[in-house]
Amino acid sequence: MLHAAKALLHAAVAQIMPEPLALLDEGWAPRTTLVEKDQQAATAAAEVLLSHVAGRSATTSDAAYVFSLFGLCKPTAQLGLLTAVALLFRLNPVFPVVTMLGSTCWESLPLRQHLAGLGAIPMLVPEIPHVSCSGRRFGPDSIVLPASINTSYFDATYTILAAWNLTRYRAVLVLDSDLAVRRSLDHVLYTMLSRPEIAEARTPEGCLDAIATHPWRGIYFNTGVWGVRPSAPVFQAIVHFLQHSGGELQCGIGIQTAAKGFFGRRRIDPVRFDPGPKADQDRFSVGATPWQTYASGQGVPTPVQRKVFMDPRMRPWEILQLHAGYNLKANIGPRACLRRHRHPVPEAAAFVVHWSGSKKPYTYGFRSDRGTGTNHSRLQDPIEKAAHTEYMGVRCSLWAQFFMQSGIPGRGRQCASVASS
Repeated sequence: MLHAAKALLHAAVAQIMPEPLALLDEGWAPRTTLVEKDQQAATAAAEVLLSHVAGRSATTSDAAYVFSLFGLCKPTAQLGLLTAVALLFRLNPVFPVVTMLGSTCWESLPLRQHLAGLGAIPMLVPEIPHVSCSGRRFGPDSIVLPASINTSYFDATYTILAAWNLTRYRAVLVLDSDLAVRRSLDHVLYTMLSRPEIAEARTPEGCLDAIATHPWRGIYFNTGVWGVRPSAPVFQAIVHFLQHSGGELQCGIGIQTAAKGFFGRRRIDPVRFDPGPKADQDRFSVGATPWQTYASGQGVPTPVQRKVFMDPRMRPWEILQLHAGYNLKANIGPRACLRRHRHPVPEAAAFVVHWSGSKKPYTYGFRSDRGTGTNHSRLQDPIEKAAHTEYMGVRCSLWAQFFMQSGIPGRGRQCASVASS
């Protein structure tokens, strides 16, 4: 049963894969075999690993790219979303592109029309209410806000975690709007489809190496580029954590802080998630006894449970560790970062350039020559400069088409600079 089920899935995925998958990072070792000495354990493992397949063949509609926009939905934010989506479509992705929109954004018919015109699928997603966090809040570039502040613009980002509830897909790749996808990411979703034991595809924080996304160092991953396997029970656990953390959830910078708090300190598997009050008492990571939150509620595992969850080749929750090139932080220096990780041709390893913090591509990088009014780029990193040029070209084109009368400050001057460069 085990071999037959896995063979069917891999054969179906192989039909839609244009080429064999390459090794994706510095620290990922594929899991290709299962222990079969105990047939009962092997059967249970197969049911766990293939539970989401439900007898269907894998197709390109089983995975998706996911962008999102929640909160006030200002024109600047709308333009940023459209720019990121348009840049991805330049690479001709084989998987659909979904945009999760909060109620305010959903009410903007022009935004939905623009997204659909690009080829994206707008989707109304109710924002997660009553998030309860404690501690200080941070603004862009991790600047600590006054203690009296009880809200911040990061609050709207919590609902990005609703990507875990997109159960119509077997895998989704969550992307921020302040980035430029430079090389195809289809192979990441192909990998998640072909290996159903992978529950997440993580990118490291800053310029750390890929192993920083390992569960033992789970606080060092970044949600700007994040592959997840949607699961209703996991999303239920996330919402419960956001609303009833008992002070454990720090306010910080919204989704990034919440994701680290939830996934960095616990590992909630759909097959053993207990939604009861004890769920939030689990403070254990991958190395802990995995049956402590098993759905049966029993504190002692059965032999089958022990066999399935203790053998690392049979764990249903694996993390695909993507290297720094999949989420390059512009403020760190993309080329220098990739050279630090010994990529011989950095440009070939630069999949995503991400302008996190306050320095967005449309707010920095230009100066005026004294008395001439001529703008020149200050960008020195060649990878970021190429990404910046493409980003601003697409953004200015969209601004001229849809936002020229929206009052977005500085767009006319910046776009004139791009046109003249």
